Amino acid sequence: MTDKLPDGDLFDFGGTFFPTNSVVAFFNTEADASSVQAEINSALPDAKCEVFSPKKVHAWASDGLQNAGFIASLGYGIRIVEKHEELSRAGKWSIIAHAKSEDDTETAMVAIRKKPFFQANKYNTLTVEDLS
Repeated sequence: MTDKLPDGDLFDFGGTFFPTNSVVAFFNTEADASSVQAEINSALPDAKCEVFSPKKVHAWASDGLQNAGFIASLGYGIRIVEKHEELSRAGKWSIIAHAKSEDDTETAMVAIRKKPFFQANKYNTLTVEDLS
């Protein structure tokens, strides 16, 4: 587990969490998240998949929601951050995996689907896909 965000641009111009070219997913337990992380890192060494605790995600999400500007509040991304805050309050563990290509995204999702998960999103350059 880490409490350090992975490299890359993680916020949009409005200040909302938006890790471009990454998949974010939530799991019941640290063990499930760590298992998925290991599989993704094995299959995609450049994925830089990391596991994050509910406490850390809650802090990031709460901060993002409190500091989001007007433009951010109009977008879909802010609703996803609200969901991240809700899942973290419920004790869910998360992963962030760099997945630039469609093939990398599908490889990550194969690993994610092996465990019960609550939300999976792919952050593209300008859009967010629901992969759940």
